[in-house]
Amino acid sequence: MRIFVVLLILFAFFIIINLTRSQEISLYCYVTNFCEYTDVFHISDLTDAHAEINSENNYEYKVCCNLNNGFDLNVVQRSYGGIIGFSYTTNAHAEIGNKSNYEYMIDMIPEHGDVFCTSAYSCDDYNTCLVSISGETDAHLGDCVTNPYQLKICCSYGSLDINISSNVTRLEYGNDFKIYGHATKAGIPLENSHVNINVNNFDFCAAMTNSNGYYECSFKSPKRIGKINITATITDESSLKTKSAYTQIDTYISYGSKIERTDTVCIEKPALIQNEDGSIDIVTVNLCLWK
Repeated sequence: MRIFVVLLILFAFFIIINLTRSQEISLYCYVTNFCEYTDVFHISDLTDAHAEINSENNYEYKVCCNLNNGFDLNVVQRSYGGIIGFSYTTNAHAEIGNKSNYEYMIDMIPEHGDVFCTSAYSCDDYNTCLVSISGETDAHLGDCVTNPYQLKICCSYGSLDINISSNVTRLEYGNDFKIYGHATKAGIPLENSHVNINVNNFDFCAAMTNSNGYYECSFKSPKRIGKINITATITDESSLKTKSAYTQIDTYISYGSKIERTDTVCIEKPALIQNEDGSIDIVTVNLCLWK
């Protein structure tokens, strides 16, 4: 009986594992002359091809993508970054998504999460191959099967995440403090990527994530008292997509200390005051009591 129960538990465990694996969200793209899913863009041939945006109708071949969980995919045009860039709306040369030579930058936005694409010679570590490309810019395109170029645009579904922490929750004006956190892309540490630290809408520090996705930055408190708002923004270098995290710190002023004398007690020390506009000035406080 005990053996039967153990086998039943193991069987249920394997079923749960297999269901979990089957529910992993994955992106699939292919080139076709009839797209049943999301029409991303078009190419003029299966190799040595020019490209056009999906609202044009001059080319037969469609680059078609879908997510296996049924999430909607929206194709948008960005001013920078994305999955691929075109020199014109049709009869266009192409470039990889983190270049900035072309005006028409194409991106895929799922209803949840993100789609990330990068150039690579193999797409084995990614969900799918979008297209093959003859170079990083001023390039022709091909599919990933017929007679592909060596360089591919490889894509995966995932999410860009960053968190933020501080070594203090209250900070005396003029003291140092540290901001730190961790960034991931599709659950994997995002290494060697830029993090911009912004304090009250001013850029205070630029950091880089290390090989484990961690970043940190140390600096002095801003010239304000009260709550300060801190934002850390990570940039994924391959797609130029960004994600931000936020925190707050309270800053305060120390008002000095008493100086003991024979018959007089005085407070005499430089101190800080906050002006109506929030800026800080240094003043001298001299208050004495005597008998």
